[in-house]
Amino acid sequence: MATSQDIANKANEATLKRMPITFVQRLKKSAPVILTVSIVMLILEYLGFLHGLEFVGRDLFLALQKPKQLQYVRIVGIDEDDYRTYFGNHLPLRPDRVQRLIQAVATANPRVIGIDIDTSSWKEKDIWTEEQLLPVTSKKPKLIWAADAIFTDKRRTIPT
Repeated sequence: MATSQDIANKANEATLKRMPITFVQRLKKSAPVILTVSIVMLILEYLGFLHGLEFVGRDLFLALQKPKQLQYVRIVGIDEDDYRTYFGNHLPLRPDRVQRLIQAVATANPRVIGIDIDTSSWKEKDIWTEEQLLPVTSKKPKLIWAADAIFTDKRRTIPT
């Protein structure tokens, strides 16, 4: 027959089995697995097996993302039809037409207008100041010409 001591020991064992495992106890149990996986990954990286894999992973991650609609950015491009019809197949682009195009974009009251057009062959009289290009408006956008951007090895900046 079971004594009261045996019954008390069994009750204590049952209580201990029901107690949740603490974080430290789980960490002690999983430490060998964590260390083994970390060492294997370091060795694989050192031997070069993982080079390029991070790019594949990143590319896959980005490909699986739902594309975001840029709601505040608009790009006005000049395609072959525009070049043919609006600019009359004329190179360099006619400055008066470019000026009208920029002014038409400015009527939408953007904060910034970025312009990437080769103006190197334009005559001095064809280059406008910002005041000439954009008549006085209530909200004058900042004009950023691609030629004004500063490119270095580490970053791209635009003068303010």
